[in-house]
Amino acid sequence: MSKFFVCFLPLLAQLTNLHSQNQQVADSLIAVYREHSPGDTSTYELLNNIAFNLNRPEDIVTYAKILQNQALEVNNNFYLHSSLIHLGNAYRLLGNYQEAFDYYFQSLDLASSKNIKTGIGISYTLIADTYSVIGDSDSSLEFYKKGLQALKADGDRIQLASAILNTGDEFLKSNQPDSAVGYFLEASIIFNQEKYLSGQAYSIGNLGLVYARQKKYQLAEATLKEAIDILIELGDYYGISVYLISMSEVYSDLSLPEIALEYANLSYSYAFEHGLKEQIRDASLRLSEIYEEINKTGEAFSFLKTYLQYRDSLKNESIIYRMSEIRREHEIRELSIKQKTSEGTRKDYSSELGESYPRYYALLIGVSDYRYNDERLKDLRYPVLDAEKVSRTLADHYIFDEKHTLLVTNPTRSDIINAFEALAVTMSEKDNLLVFYAGHGVWDEKLKIGYWLPTDARSDSKVNWISNSTIRDYISGLPAKHTLLISDACFSGSIFNSRALNSTLDDYAFSRVYKLSSRNAMTSGTLETVPDQSEFTKYLIKRLEDNKKEYFTARQLFHDVETAVINNTNNIPQYGVIQNAGDEGGSFVFVKSN
Repeated sequence: MSKFFVCFLPLLAQLTNLHSQNQQVADSLIAVYREHSPGDTSTYELLNNIAFNLNRPEDIVTYAKILQNQALEVNNNFYLHSSLIHLGNAYRLLGNYQEAFDYYFQSLDLASSKNIKTGIGISYTLIADTYSVIGDSDSSLEFYKKGLQALKADGDRIQLASAILNTGDEFLKSNQPDSAVGYFLEASIIFNQEKYLSGQAYSIGNLGLVYARQKKYQLAEATLKEAIDILIELGDYYGISVYLISMSEVYSDLSLPEIALEYANLSYSYAFEHGLKEQIRDASLRLSEIYEEINKTGEAFSFLKTYLQYRDSLKNESIIYRMSEIRREHEIRELSIKQKTSEGTRKDYSSELGESYPRYYALLIGVSDYRYNDERLKDLRYPVLDAEKVSRTLADHYIFDEKHTLLVTNPTRSDIINAFEALAVTMSEKDNLLVFYAGHGVWDEKLKIGYWLPTDARSDSKVNWISNSTIRDYISGLPAKHTLLISDACFSGSIFNSRALNSTLDDYAFSRVYKLSSRNAMTSGTLETVPDQSEFTKYLIKRLEDNKKEYFTARQLFHDVETAVINNTNNIPQYGVIQNAGDEGGSFVFVKSN
């Protein structure tokens, strides 16, 4: 399938009647830019045109970054938005969907906050395109619908036609060719009226994809060749590679494997030369299939390995997870805009919005001193210091009110139980709770139960130990909307009751983030020992301190901490749902203070 990259149509391109991406145009504009006076307002449009016409993704990044920096210096939101779109397009071509997604949502946030109406529609469409590429058709069509609504209400006709074309492509991917044809023809009419050559090429080529699917081989061959010829003239190797693969499939269906092999090799060569990972993946699979047909198993296996390599790198679970987080961050920012009063600030928002607004509570437990001088239960140096550091970090950087923060150092079993009981009295069902524990932990292999060890614990008696099931019961019973448990102790992973890392990959909808309760835990390890001086807590605090984002989800925090801990220790941190504690799929969110 072939997605048409949309962005703001450069003004210079309109004035000079150049209506498509063109590497030759880019080269000539670069020469003009090098002679240009810095700070001239026309420089922004020149850079925009260069980024628009370039074909190599690395070059697009270079000039889009220059445009971004210059737009930031003069606070030009139009060109800042355009630079973000160019960057997203470049990284998508490179197969880096996480970066692309991030830039697209940044562009959407900017367009929404500054009321750049056409920009809103473009951003929605490109987000939809990226969902389409990773195979999330439902989310893709959801965002295409938003993009089309925005562009039809207040958008450029070429941008609208681009969104229509790509929506049709998604219907074709979903095996709905009849619906796809309607969109392709509608887009083609607009592109022809506007004399937009690149759009015409993609409209023709996508119709060729439909004809190939319908086994109308003569029509498919004619239209695909027409599209390829136009795109070769424009130097658009993304579309060329896609349509060459389809041509290869047509000739395979016609039992002409030699010709099919030529087209597949050509697609692979163009994709490899221009760093187009999606097309390298697809061309590799096509080559493997053809070599298998002609009984060249060695070549078939070689290209199959290449296909698997690129497939796995392009559809990496951590990338999909991060895309989910980026979407959630955007939805959270949208909620913030809706809820803020014109006078309120985030720092004093609870007083501005009243007691009904969610409050953030923290229970921070550090156990360093063990009173019975037990040889098997030695004192620790760092847990109390770590709990104090986490307390300061939350107070200094996030909206955790000190009057709702309970720091408990070297507590007895009763002290910890009493702390939970106090929270049960003071919290409401709208509030959020973070629980942090650092100290000794024990795992009973026979009973399959993990324990926290308070200061009055003894190694030879479980009387004062606190089982994970007790902690789970209190967390389940507390009236909090969202609860996050962070446990930095030996055998802390047993809190999950043998549940593996929660790796749900679907994008959380708005209602799931804000309306559904959550009960999650983040631990320094699984069923293993951890050192007194914790790398886990060190990276946890560092990530919380370094974060510059207004909103920061618990899963995003874990994702960053996990990588650092694994790279520097032998421990494997865990994140997941606390079983049977009332989790409904929501998310704990850290909110930055001003």
